[in-house]
Amino acid sequence: MVILPMVNQYSRMLQRNLLYTAVTRSQQYLIMCGEAGAFQKSATTIPPKRATFLQEFLTNFDLVTTEDTPTKQERETQSSPEESNNSFEGKEIQLTIQAIEDGLISPMIGMDDVTPYDFMTRS
Repeated sequence: MVILPMVNQYSRMLQRNLLYTAVTRSQQYLIMCGEAGAFQKSATTIPPKRATFLQEFLTNFDLVTTEDTPTKQERETQSSPEESNNSFEGKEIQLTIQAIEDGLISPMIGMDDVTPYDFMTRS
């Protein structure tokens, strides 16, 4: 159940994308209460474009590998299968895309069995 209070005092939050998110997250029930003008403002207010520079960052991003980070082939020849599943005690591993692609670091970092529904409570 989602209860969505809407009042004009929170005018910075009255944006169409946030209203859409709140409404679509409800699974069984949605209770909308508040001022009619706040709902109208929320439905008609388009949020300003965010200046994140993420696209430029990803376009100009260079893969950086360090000399300390062994390649996948080097790891397979240096360690036994039971060692490859253990933690890297005493070794400093730099978080890079190459380290993730080589399997040194899990991109899920211990969240293999976690889903968004684990964080939702049922009423």
